[in-house]
Amino acid sequence: MKDGILVVDIGVFKDSDTQRLKDSLKGQRGLILDYRNYPSASMHDELRNMIFPLEKDFVIFSTSKGMPPGQFKYTDPVKAGAVNPKAFTGKVVILINERAQSASEFQVMAFRTIPGSMVVGSQTAGADGNISWIPLPLGYSTAFSGIGVYYPDKSETQGIGIVPDKIVYSTIEGIRKHQDEVLQAGIDLIIKQ
Repeated sequence: MKDGILVVDIGVFKDSDTQRLKDSLKGQRGLILDYRNYPSASMHDELRNMIFPLEKDFVIFSTSKGMPPGQFKYTDPVKAGAVNPKAFTGKVVILINERAQSASEFQVMAFRTIPGSMVVGSQTAGADGNISWIPLPLGYSTAFSGIGVYYPDKSETQGIGIVPDKIVYSTIEGIRKHQDEVLQAGIDLIIKQ
C-alpha cells in the first residue's frame, strides 16, 4: 500500500509467507492485520519474533479436566510475543467485525498486547475456545466450547467477543461506492499518528 502501510489479509496469509512479510516490514510506518475472516495460519506465533517487542500474558482458560462435575479451575496465563529490542516499531492496527470468531479472536487477543496497537471495527462473534462434540441419536451431533476463554484479568470473551478500541461499521453508502470504511479507519490511525 501507499504511505508506508502494509496490509495483511490473515485469511490468505500462510506460514510460508512469513519471511516475505518480515522483509516487507522494513521501513514501513504501519501494519494492518485484517482479521475480518478466519486465519489460515497461527500468525501470533509466526510473527512472534517480528512485531512483538516483549512477552505478555494474553489469555487464560478455565477447564474441568480432572475436576468433579460443575467445578472448574483457571489455567496459568498463556504468553504472546518475545522480548525483542529489534521488533517492528511502526503502528499496528487490527481490523475485526462480527465474522471474526474462534481462532481470529484468540489471535487478536495476542496482538492486542503489542504496546500502542489498536483494534478497529465492530465486536466479534464471541465464539472462541475449543470444540467438544457430543454424538446424538440417528447420526446427529452437536458441539459446544469445552473450555472458558478469558483475558488475563479474568474478564470474559465467550458470548461477548472482542470489543474494538475504535468502533467503525461498514455502511450501505460505503458498500455502494466500493469503499472499505473499516480499512480506511485503520489507515487514518496510522497516518495521523
